[in-house]
Amino acid sequence: MPLLPAEGPFRQVVRSGGLLFCSGIVCADVDGAEEAIGDIAAETRAVLTALDELLQQHGSALARVVRADVHIADITLKPAMDAVYRTFFSADGAPARTTVGVTGLYGGCLVEITVVAEVVTGVQ
Repeated sequence: MPLLPAEGPFRQVVRSGGLLFCSGIVCADVDGAEEAIGDIAAETRAVLTALDELLQQHGSALARVVRADVHIADITLKPAMDAVYRTFFSADGAPARTTVGVTGLYGGCLVEITVVAEVVTGVQ
């Protein structure tokens, strides 16, 4: 699921040393994922799939994520988000994570995820 071009004064990913810092991604940022908006499980799946593709384009992958920040427009939806999140990250390989409830996200989305990942050694 490719990302739409970034709107605003930011980059979707920045490399510093051996780390990739990805900007927060919401479902409205993912090309073709508009129908998922409003369904926390579908949004989480679309966002994590798009993040994995973005990381792979820059020499990494979800398996290399060391930190994740999750923003949820309705914190009561956290269990449904977690159910999908677990399919992307195993319990023993999951990154450090913070999850917070927020009052609103871009595009009326329910979840935004930001990650920091290690770059695979030798990949530019």
